[in-house]
Amino acid sequence: MKAAAKLSLGNTYLEKYASLPERKGELISEALLLTEAAFNFQSSKGVVSLALDLDLAQEYYFVGDLEKAHASLKRYLDETVQLGPTC
Repeated sequence: MKAAAKLSLGNTYLEKYASLPERKGELISEALLLTEAAFNFQSSKGVVSLALDLDLAQEYYFVGDLEKAHASLKRYLDETVQLGPTC
């Protein structure tokens, strides 16, 4: 629940930036901090949701950290491909 709450709050910050372009950098940075906290919390439990990796990829991209964006997107895609046959 803790990770889900942080992810949800991070998404709220991310959604705000579209209506407040003058605060874009601040809002995306705040969203990234919350999403990273959710990811770290879930990682410590051994399970990370696909939504977290996809959100991290987007937020890293927005702040210009393409290396981390690609790594997060790769984790997301690898896990999605692995899960594909079970769905």
